[in-house]
Amino acid sequence: MSSPKDKHLIEEVKDIMRLKHYSIHTKRSYCDWIKRFVKFHKMSSRQDLGNGEQKIEAFLTRLAVDADIAPATQNQAMKALIFLYKNVLKVPLEKEINVVRAAQKINIPVVMTRDEVRQVIHYMEGTPQLVVKLLYGSGLRILENHIAKVKILHEQDLAGGFGAVYLPHALSRKYSKAEKQFNWQYVFPSRRHSRHILRKRKTGPGPPPGRS
Repeated sequence: MSSPKDKHLIEEVKDIMRLKHYSIHTKRSYCDWIKRFVKFHKMSSRQDLGNGEQKIEAFLTRLAVDADIAPATQNQAMKALIFLYKNVLKVPLEKEINVVRAAQKINIPVVMTRDEVRQVIHYMEGTPQLVVKLLYGSGLRILENHIAKVKILHEQDLAGGFGAVYLPHALSRKYSKAEKQFNWQYVFPSRRHSRHILRKRKTGPGPPPGRS
């Protein structure tokens, strides 16, 4: 849209959309579609906008056939052009607009085969391997036996004067011994001990070092 008249048309489109309180996103989208519409038909004046139904039909059909756009995108282009004719040009679109509709795209997910999954898991070990198994298997399995290992580790920590986890202040006051109970421990504990930096409580110092 290079001529002064075309530029004036876009400014008029913007002014009307501003009066109707359209969002900035819609303004940009509609203006872009109108510019593409004018360029597609090689229009140089407002007279070239005549026979709107046929021109809209040709433009939208080309989008569906050659541009391979999504149905929602094609609908947005149609709304922009209908807005142009009805609200800016004040030209009613009385004839039916029959366009080739954009095909609904079906995105087929890329799924690994069972053998491919086995190969990936084979090159993993420890906790990372377990996490992958959990994601793939959608839940803990008895054969993985991870919880039993964590419990043994927790018992060793308790014997060494560790084994406490951080609990919110209200919860720790309500359940004074919960921070060392196994049910509150991390399912995937750290390999090293860590000390939680807590604000001094009224009831005493924070818990001893534990795994997090």
